[in-house]
Amino acid sequence: MKTYRKTRELIGKKLLIITDWLEHTSAFLAIRQGMIMLLPLLIISTLDLLFMKAPIPIWQKFITEAFGGRIIELFEFTYHAITGNFAILFATSTSISYALLKRKEMKKKTSYIDALFVTLITLTSLCIHFEFHKDLLYLDQFSNKNMLTALLVSLISGKFYFLIKEQMNAHLYKRTVKEDNFFIDMLEGITTSGLIIVFFFIVDCFMETFLGIANIQELVNIIVSKIIFMSDIPWLQGVGVLFFTQIMWFFGIHGTYAMENVVLENFSGIGSEIYNETFQNVFLNIGGSGSGLCLAIAIIIFSKKKNIRNVAMLATPSLMFNVSEIMLFGLPVIFNPIFLIPFLLVPLIHYFISYIAIYAGIVPQVTQQVDWVTPLFVNSYRACDSYKGIILQLFCIAVGVCIYKPFVELFGVQQEKYIKFKIQELTFEYKKQEEVTAFTCLTEREDEIGSTARALAADLEKAIKNRELYMLYQPQIDCSDVCTGAEALLRWEHPIAGFIYPPLIIQLAKEKCLLSKLEEYIFDTVAGAIKEIEKDVDSEFKVTVNITGKSLEWDGFEECLQNCVERHGISTNQMWLEITESDALSSSNDILEKLKKLKDKGFKFLIDDFGMGHTSMLYLQTSYFDVVKLDGSLTRDVLENERNMEIIASIVHLGRSLHFATVAEYVETREQRGKLEVIGCDAFQGYLYSEPIHLNALINWMQVHNA
Repeated sequence: MKTYRKTRELIGKKLLIITDWLEHTSAFLAIRQGMIMLLPLLIISTLDLLFMKAPIPIWQKFITEAFGGRIIELFEFTYHAITGNFAILFATSTSISYALLKRKEMKKKTSYIDALFVTLITLTSLCIHFEFHKDLLYLDQFSNKNMLTALLVSLISGKFYFLIKEQMNAHLYKRTVKEDNFFIDMLEGITTSGLIIVFFFIVDCFMETFLGIANIQELVNIIVSKIIFMSDIPWLQGVGVLFFTQIMWFFGIHGTYAMENVVLENFSGIGSEIYNETFQNVFLNIGGSGSGLCLAIAIIIFSKKKNIRNVAMLATPSLMFNVSEIMLFGLPVIFNPIFLIPFLLVPLIHYFISYIAIYAGIVPQVTQQVDWVTPLFVNSYRACDSYKGIILQLFCIAVGVCIYKPFVELFGVQQEKYIKFKIQELTFEYKKQEEVTAFTCLTEREDEIGSTARALAADLEKAIKNRELYMLYQPQIDCSDVCTGAEALLRWEHPIAGFIYPPLIIQLAKEKCLLSKLEEYIFDTVAGAIKEIEKDVDSEFKVTVNITGKSLEWDGFEECLQNCVERHGISTNQMWLEITESDALSSSNDILEKLKKLKDKGFKFLIDDFGMGHTSMLYLQTSYFDVVKLDGSLTRDVLENERNMEIIASIVHLGRSLHFATVAEYVETREQRGKLEVIGCDAFQGYLYSEPIHLNALINWMQVHNA
């Protein structure tokens, strides 16, 4: 048992490493994103086929007769317009995705013009490869049967384009301000485009002259057929077809379409042999490729992640009609090594179960052809003309769910790891902006940082609504060693990423207009905490709450504060408002009027991270601030840095002359505290006394300390 667990953990770690690598590989991501772009068209074409083939006599009569048969014509036209041109559509979407991904990878050293170039070159190369230059034009070459060709041509074109572009050390033209840069970009693409087109022309000539084949898809079909039919055993040939179909699906190619010619040319029709196209659609791929319905059920039952379950539930209706694209690309399954084993294994297990059941006569052989979009259970009943077909499907579903279970759990781990990594990247980016005090709107960025910021902001909105954020309190001690107050500090434990950097929380709240809701929650929580503390200490105890320059701008800020104080029955001078030195207040009359009103009502204001900066001096010119909290960079090194000691002494002296108190933060040793007291600081806050703690722990701590 221990060996099994260790082996499973080792395999899981390896799969996670491979998955992380794929998530950062442009080619794989381009295929996935390219197919996702086409999902609406895929679903429309599937619905068209479903409407055309729905086994309801009244419906069939209606669509064929109503409006002179125009309804059925619309369905047929739309279906063939999409499937008949799907190779071109897939090549276009993949080329655009690849170019945009390379743009991010190269940190915008490329332009959107590159996406245009790559797409045009891909389409031109595809036409050359399909012998578009000849008199006879085969439109069938651009259908979904040649997706593999379209995929390879688009990726090769994109790869060569950027490789050639990077190798070109000099531009063909010197640019000046007066020149049309767009026109110059077009001219510079001549060399790159010409080389790629010549390459595909040479490849096409070689394949036609020496191999006698028309395109890559035909070459793949020949190779696959040779491998499959090395054996004369029918059931083994069926295994080969199923295996290659699933492999193509896993790499983003519609395997059913790609393998259609192989199946039609080499397998017998309905009734003569067990394996055929209907047998595969009904009993092997239950719910589409990879037995998608089994995966969906396994996720709904075993996954602990709500977002993953939501994808499964969203995809389930389409899976009932054997349409698996939403599940495969939405989860995703495509290019996800975690699902490779069950994606191949489940249909193969279904194959052996169904083959044996029919071969042994337990279930009747497939005697009727059934369209692949016929809903589950209906298709098995019609194919076998027996309820035993339904029982066989149910049994296969149960087996498939059990096989998918451990991989669904591993996928949950992988998703958590991915989300944690992305939020760490977002936090690192925000901290870099903090260092240079140059902030950008994170949620408006178009890269992965932006998408992560938007997702985290959405989670923050839910967390505020569900009151999942909480406050910690760090005690403040006066010179007589009595705890006279505390600072309230916001905390958020994200269900997946864990601790979220508090300044990032505030930044996201500002960007997504959540600041008023967040601060209303904070004020109410802190007012309630003050009321609880009052039961054990005197009424002079105060709690400071951090606000921002934006706080005073939202309508209702003043009213919200007053309501919280009155609702919990505390005094206004017990809730102090703290704003950082770097967060500049607006000098508008409305803001100044709010400050005055709040000051008149008894609220006190503090300047946090006070230094000798320009903003600090401006704040001191007003009469609104009562306390300054020294910048931690000053107090940390006060014992070693005489210049810091002199700056603190100057601030303390200035404070006494202007009648404001001085609080020292980041006090961690007795020696540091003693030095700051000698200089003249009025109160101290830091790990020497306590880390930030929960309310109950704060009350217990004060009872012990003050005693």
